[in-house]
Amino acid sequence: MLTAGIILILIGSLIRGWGLLNHSRSITEKPDLFRSSDFVILVIVLQMIFAIIGAILIGLSEGLWIGLLVFILFWFLSRVWIPLIKAIGF
Repeated sequence: MLTAGIILILIGSLIRGWGLLNHSRSITEKPDLFRSSDFVILVIVLQMIFAIIGAILIGLSEGLWIGLLVFILFWFLSRVWIPLIKAIGF
């Protein structure tokens, strides 16, 4: 459960980092998907679902406070992905 939780947290933070990167771009630089508000809402919901489920799985295997700490660290990890995503070219 710990491994699955960590993988979900990483995927969720990567999705959130990609969303934050596209949010900061101008309308002409955004991908066509991010011009639709429905897709943006889907990305927000998807990353939150991954983060909550990942934190719950980690919390079940390690303890409640570790799960809460991981959920808080999820927000900071999302900011780490932004330069890496830019460097890749997304």
